[in-house]
Amino acid sequence: MADILVNNVSSNMPPVTTPPVVTPTPPTSPVTPPPSDNPDDLDTRWTRWRCLVCNYTYEGRNPLKKCPRCGNENPDKFNDVD
Repeated sequence: MADILVNNVSSNMPPVTTPPVVTPTPPTSPVTPPPSDNPDDLDTRWTRWRCLVCNYTYEGRNPLKKCPRCGNENPDKFNDVD
């Protein structure tokens, strides 16, 4: 009786694990600011930026961080268009 069975598990079998419990999260809707009734402040909210590498013109509220056409990320290569 030299062989003693320590665990009743074969050494070449992977350990049994249970999958993690995943709780679904409800979908969230993006928060949009209410529209302004004053069209005079449109110039302060809307900007135009041109990529100096490929001449792509972007119009939006925030300055352009990366050109969607050529991938330019250099802030010195964007120009504010009046």
